Amino acid sequence: MGNGASHLDVNPGAVANAGHQVSATAGNWQEWAEQARTALQDSASWVRNSKVSSAAQDYGSRWNPKIQRLASQVDTLGNNMTTAANVVDHADAEAASTVVAAHQQVDGQSGVLARPIHAGAPQPV
Repeated sequence: MGNGASHLDVNPGAVANAGHQVSATAGNWQEWAEQARTALQDSASWVRNSKVSSAAQDYGSRWNPKIQRLASQVDTLGNNMTTAANVVDHADAEAASTVVAAHQQVDGQSGVLARPIHAGAPQPV
């Protein structure tokens, strides 16, 4: 917080919603990986040259697992965003509850400054 900020302002609901949306794209990544793999396999069977066919199959087999891992990481990122938002929301509620309880406890005590200033001092005769 080198910019002089004294607190972090977060909207947990917006962050959790964004996390859900990010996770939802993981399926799109997986689908795209399968489509790419299928397209490369199909193109490998259509070409007449065995080297080109082999290269297309090799390319598809190398990239599909990487795209699948990316999909998994996207899902993890979205879930972690949602979890973090829930943790912040819970911590905020817990902190507010603690502050209110402490304030009520202090309000219930009579302070020593509430007594008369001259109490206990010798009284003039």
